[in-house]
Amino acid sequence: MKNVLTIAGSDSSGGAGIQGDLKTIASYGHHGLTAITAVTAQNSQKVDHIEPIQVDQQLQIMDEDFQISAIKIGMLYSVENILSVSRWIDDRNCPIVLDPVICSSTGQQLIQADALKAIKKLLHKVSLITPNRFEAEMLTGNKIKERADMEAACKKMVHLYKTPVLLKGGHFDDAEQAIDFFYDGKTIQTFAEKRLESQCTHGTGCCLSSAIACELAAGKDIYRAIVGAKTRVTKAIRYGYRTGQGEGVVNALEI
Repeated sequence: MKNVLTIAGSDSSGGAGIQGDLKTIASYGHHGLTAITAVTAQNSQKVDHIEPIQVDQQLQIMDEDFQISAIKIGMLYSVENILSVSRWIDDRNCPIVLDPVICSSTGQQLIQADALKAIKKLLHKVSLITPNRFEAEMLTGNKIKERADMEAACKKMVHLYKTPVLLKGGHFDDAEQAIDFFYDGKTIQTFAEKRLESQCTHGTGCCLSSAIACELAAGKDIYRAIVGAKTRVTKAIRYGYRTGQGEGVVNALEI
């Protein structure tokens, strides 16, 4: 059993964030450690409020006790938390997966207005970044309207931030396939899956980044970790379930 740390926000609806991460980590048989960056008031239909929480002491106390095999970073929200995490990971020697939670899959901003510049300085310190289409647009300044734009965005992010990128392609609603692009600075590789007709996708990004962290904790290289994680996440979407009147959640415990 490995200790896998998730640094992220709490999702009061239970589908994504810390809650989704812990379910994913548990499905691998690992122990989940947490550092909570924000508490949200949300349900299956909307995010109503975000309250930041200082993360410094939560991180510092980890070093007194635990050997951490991998880290997943999700929503940091505030400049203060971004800077705290950036300083703390300087001393890490384990894989770190950063899901740059800047905006949701619907385009809703999930970061304070002045925090985008700060988060860009964090990107070069991690092992992999996993942005969605909208986040990639904010990180590159490029509009992404088609698949060719995704490849160009991957190359630009690696050029800017010197970190491998998995750009998630699940936000082209008219496409028959969901295609993710992976670029490590050498080769572009694609992961194509037939689009699942599901209304239960809340937590997909959190589940994926946490699953990659778990795969890396087991000693896999980044490419093989992505392959293993995507197989599990596809299953989690397939067996997703409804909890309220809005979007359903992925079933991370099924993976």
